[in-house]
Amino acid sequence: MNKPLRVAVISRHDLTRAGLTQLIQFDPDRAIVVGAGTADVPADHDIVLYDLAGREATEDSELRRLIASETAVVALLAEFRADVSERLLAMGVADVVSMDVTSKALLERVEHAAAGRRIAPAAVRRHSRDVARLATGLTEREVAVLELIAAGLSNRQIAAELYVSINTVKTYVRTAYRRIGVTSRSHAVLWAVRHGLGPRAEATVANAPRISAVVA
Repeated sequence: MNKPLRVAVISRHDLTRAGLTQLIQFDPDRAIVVGAGTADVPADHDIVLYDLAGREATEDSELRRLIASETAVVALLAEFRADVSERLLAMGVADVVSMDVTSKALLERVEHAAAGRRIAPAAVRRHSRDVARLATGLTEREVAVLELIAAGLSNRQIAAELYVSINTVKTYVRTAYRRIGVTSRSHAVLWAVRHGLGPRAEATVANAPRISAVVA
């Protein structure tokens, strides 16, 4: 019989640590918590569940230290944010879950991460694109234009990037704005960022360790 997975829980909040411990240990034959604290990780762990509440992910030195040590880390967010999730995955986090995760789903995600599976940032981006298209009727081209607008490109630069004319880009911009209900470039940028279509994480996270990513 396989030994249960040994999970270290890192959180600044007592209630969160207690709740995560209960969720993880709902099936103690599969997983147990070997340590629940605010920083120190016990030596005999298989994986770390890291609560980012109150922390800035890209500036969290403890998180970066864990990733650099090649520890498998599953990050916990208070609520799902596609842009934050993409940045965390680009940094080297194995997976990202939110507070509404169930015991069953949490244990499955932790097991997958401990087994070496990694969610690719591109998977989050694809999900954000799909959700945006379904919710608004945006075409793939319009989504691409909104992503490039959010990245700071001008219409002329977008035309060069997509190999289309400037007038075609202007048409895409007008129809995209109408679909998402905005009237200015600044509002389009805000909408894109809120819906996970902002600048790609690979371009915004510097010095992140390179880890082969596999979509779970």
